[in-house]
Amino acid sequence: MLQQIRQYKLSYMLYNLFKKNKLKHNIPLYKKYGINKSYFSSISSKDFAHLPASQRTVDYSKLTETPFFKKLTEENKESALQYDDRGYMILRNFLTPETVDQINTEIDNLMKDGTLKFIYGGKLMFAIHHSEIIRNIGSDKELLDFLSVLLDGKSKLFQSINFINGSQQKTHSDSIHMTTYPWGDCWESG
Repeated sequence: MLQQIRQYKLSYMLYNLFKKNKLKHNIPLYKKYGINKSYFSSISSKDFAHLPASQRTVDYSKLTETPFFKKLTEENKESALQYDDRGYMILRNFLTPETVDQINTEIDNLMKDGTLKFIYGGKLMFAIHHSEIIRNIGSDKELLDFLSVLLDGKSKLFQSINFINGSQQKTHSDSIHMTTYPWGDCWESG
């Protein structure tokens, strides 16, 4: 598998070479973190090996004081309190059935008018750019404050993916697309 991925490295670099306007924001970051590569080169965790490892742990006393945490059900609070041990959290019934209906109606309307189209085998990408309802859910201040404490850093909504019937993907890792430093600073909801 790794050999298969390596065969795309040259085409990836060539593609990036012609996307300087979209990638030039990385140039000062490469300097800041001591990465001696061109903006079009691929980077990996090995390029950050010289930096100190993150020892992120959740400040649970701070987390439990967030307004978002206080509103959670007991089951969801327990799930949040086990985040460091499990590496994930499940928030059951985070959205009300009414909110889910609103989202589904919004998605239907965006698909009918051609704003959103299925790509990559059944995904609707970046609905947050076209829907105030969806954007507001992911950019809720109390949610972002909660996530900021959970991840020990500033949380920000940057992408949304909606599925009608699930992605149908086999087990995979998104870290090739959304790798962060320090490790673990990218959170997904599903």
